[in-house]
Amino acid sequence: MIRKIVKDSIKTIGLGVAISVGLFVMLCAIGSLSGGFRIAAGLETARAGMFIAGALGLFVLAGSNLFFRQKQEWKHKDAWKKMYAVFSYKVVLGMISAVVLLLASALEYVMYYL
Repeated sequence: MIRKIVKDSIKTIGLGVAISVGLFVMLCAIGSLSGGFRIAAGLETARAGMFIAGALGLFVLAGSNLFFRQKQEWKHKDAWKKMYAVFSYKVVLGMISAVVLLLASALEYVMYYL
């Protein structure tokens, strides 16, 4: 059981890092292009966008906890169990959002000392 939890955690954290890197690259390019080709403008845009994306993910998680309290039969449960043996979609969404916010905070820290 512990092995399955660790395996699901590693998959989820890896997915969160991949999403964060994708957001960073996309938002940094957009910010640099719209900010006069300055890397500082790209970093600011990427930081702000990552904070917004992470907060929106947690907001969606809170909404799903409020509105879907009763257990409903899910159509894709078998496909989900092939990917994640232990974690539900709520745990995965929460961990991905937390990783995005953590990496946005790390970017904020790096930008503070630049």
